[in-house]
Amino acid sequence: MAGSCSTGHSLAPIFLRVALGITFLWAGFGKVLQEMPVKGEAAAALANMGVISGGTKPEPNSIPKVPAPGDVASPPDRSPERPATDKSDPNKPEESKTTDKQISHATPALAGSGASILTVARPLLESEHQNTPVTSNYSGADFPNETSVRAVYGIALLVHSSANPAPAANGTAGMPLLPARLGEGRWPVYLAWAVAVAELVGGLFVLVGLMTRFAALNLAVTMAVAMWLTKIGPAIQANDTLLGFLPNHPAFARDAAGNAVHAVLMWQFILLCAAMSLVFSGAGALSFDRALLPPLGRREAQAKD
Repeated sequence: MAGSCSTGHSLAPIFLRVALGITFLWAGFGKVLQEMPVKGEAAAALANMGVISGGTKPEPNSIPKVPAPGDVASPPDRSPERPATDKSDPNKPEESKTTDKQISHATPALAGSGASILTVARPLLESEHQNTPVTSNYSGADFPNETSVRAVYGIALLVHSSANPAPAANGTAGMPLLPARLGEGRWPVYLAWAVAVAELVGGLFVLVGLMTRFAALNLAVTMAVAMWLTKIGPAIQANDTLLGFLPNHPAFARDAAGNAVHAVLMWQFILLCAAMSLVFSGAGALSFDRALLPPLGRREAQAKD
């Protein structure tokens, strides 16, 4: 009886590993290989993250180069030749000819400050233009047509909207579900790809039983964050919860498509519990972990032999 119980404990985690590994590999490959259509505000948000380009907004112009004194010679005077002025004729006054040298002698402070400002400003503006990328703030109107992106960028949109929530109906600021920093720049893109890699690598490691506890813990954290961003957090944002955190829907409510409203939350909860089971039980039999690090009793028996 004891032997069969021990065998059952060793084989039980295998079923969890197979179920979790296949599920997360399927989910990870779906995010990387599949595409989804976006347009309007969603496409504009991805464009501002640098994911897609295009739209109807023209590219911003670069900063023009500021010439310094002496860089470019003055264009030649192409006006018709004027007859020489007869200085002896009192009725024809001599034309006023003021040279740059005369201006510099007359107003040395002004001439010197102008040259120094242009000389200093030009390298500063040029270096700023070279080191700072020029970005465009796209809006939904710039993307009236659908464009296809990888499904993983749906997570980037979710992260962006969670860190930058829309104002509530009464005009107050919405409760952010993530720190605002994570919704800036390309952070949503990095986090989206981190989720996809965690699902792919974690699913593979769990399936073959390699570093199972660590991989299962990563999958459990992924599911906990998914539950917070998609179900629990939005319910708290809307101040419409059951028991203080669950979405306030009837137990067997269905949406317009006929799907159970709580189906996604239940699926996420099952995956979270299954991953945590592997965290505590380990990989079990038929795993790389068992081959690389056999149980303590087996190591002692091998040492005696």
